[in-house]
Amino acid sequence: MPTFPFSTGTTITNVAYNELSDIVLEVIGIGEDGYGLYDAWTTPITSSMPIRARSWDNLIRDLINNCYHHITNINTTTNSYASVLNNISTATTSTTISVDLHNRLKEVADFVLANRYTCAEEHYYQDPQTGAKIDFTGGVSQRTLPWGVTKRSITHVTRVRWANRLVARYFFNTGGYLTWQPYYTDGVNDTIDQDWSNFIDLVRLQMEDPAQEIRYDRAAFVGQLAGTTSTVANYTEGSLYMNVEVFKSSGADYVDFTVTFGNNATDLLVVTPSTGYWNEIV
Repeated sequence: MPTFPFSTGTTITNVAYNELSDIVLEVIGIGEDGYGLYDAWTTPITSSMPIRARSWDNLIRDLINNCYHHITNINTTTNSYASVLNNISTATTSTTISVDLHNRLKEVADFVLANRYTCAEEHYYQDPQTGAKIDFTGGVSQRTLPWGVTKRSITHVTRVRWANRLVARYFFNTGGYLTWQPYYTDGVNDTIDQDWSNFIDLVRLQMEDPAQEIRYDRAAFVGQLAGTTSTVANYTEGSLYMNVEVFKSSGADYVDFTVTFGNNATDLLVVTPSTGYWNEIV
């Protein structure tokens, strides 16, 4: 097969077409590293079959709309590949598929393959009422004894479960991730309340920096062995601390976010702060 990019006069064979279709099906398909889409339009072409205009239509539909748009969110009617869509949408059985069209599709396919696990921010969850792109759930854990009595911490566990291991992989393969932010839900009534409030505000301020945001993403999920726990964050301020750990189940079908709020001070504190923290599914 000629070397890409093809030159004018090169015959585009089923092998060259299938190189593109293989990329599309690998990215959006139901394999270990795919998006989990069962209804792809693209199908490989055997050596005895002609490459029809409909085959190119299906390929461009999956490549641009299901892959390229997902990664970039660029409107496919106005981006630099719009002419590709126009060319293919008007193809008929008598139309000659140009080498330039194949070469441009190959460029898009290579870009998609290299950025397959990226999701454009515009595609993440958005609350229909507030417009917010963060959906915090998980409830509140509250300490009922004064700090310094028995144990000096609050531990809160939130479980995120998928139907099975592959569905979990699809979630992360499409750019999904889990994150966490702390909140202080009680009034500031005493020094320890103020200390917790200031500490939590400080941590949240740090998390506003994308470089410091907690993201349990595909790399973290795939890199963590099943049945193990990993620490994803550890914050301290004076005697106060917050630890965030993630446990990946032995079947890799759920993860537990465990967040511990603690106080290492040895003095007995009489005021009980109420703290809540959540994890986010994007």
